[in-house]
Amino acid sequence: MAGMDPWPGSVLVVAGGAALFAAGMPLRTRLSPPVVAGLAAVGGGLVAAGALLIQPRPAGVGDWLAALLAAAVLAPLHVRALGGPFGPG
Repeated sequence: MAGMDPWPGSVLVVAGGAALFAAGMPLRTRLSPPVVAGLAAVGGGLVAAGALLIQPRPAGVGDWLAALLAAAVLAPLHVRALGGPFGPG
């Protein structure tokens, strides 16, 4: 859409990235595994939502469902695969 403001989407992408960084680095070994996985899922969802808002074309319902679900499921798996086990240990 011409004239669409990119700021809300950009803010969501940055906030989601910050949540993912926090889940992947400093908090991964300090908090319980469900909390870390939940934080990573929320971060992934925020990044996906922000990306959909930044697009020049409007996103449909299917786009929203697929992007949010995929990001919320894959983000914790990504953090786990790259960073190792969640939780104190």
